[in-house]
Amino acid sequence: MFSAMNYNTTIEEFKGTLENFYTHLNEGGVLIFDYGINQENWIEGLVSVDTVVDDNLKLARICQSHLEDGIFQANFVYLIKEDGKLDLDIDEHKLGVLGIEEVVNSMAEAGFECFIYSDFTEKEWTLVSGERPIFVGVK
Repeated sequence: MFSAMNYNTTIEEFKGTLENFYTHLNEGGVLIFDYGINQENWIEGLVSVDTVVDDNLKLARICQSHLEDGIFQANFVYLIKEDGKLDLDIDEHKLGVLGIEEVVNSMAEAGFECFIYSDFTEKEWTLVSGERPIFVGVK
């Protein structure tokens, strides 16, 4: 969950992961994952800042979106002030960014019947919804 499938940085890795899931599921088994970072919702250069402010903790997470060869070099900068002390940390990730159609086609190639829902609800996902696509594959 929560963009774990994005750690497949190429379509080949993504397809291999789906094939492994399919192999390990029983007939009628279900695969569920989100693909929140995708080509359809990608905004190049977007700077995001998330904050938490509490009595003893102040935290800011800062990231800028930049895609190179289909890979999001996600470098999250954390500023943390806890109990009066300031700290800085950088959390680095390489995330693949595929299109929704590539995901659907890859699931079909692996043998899954594919359904897409919006943001962990029963509502069908659409491109204009702006919500996180949740993929359900049935073997």
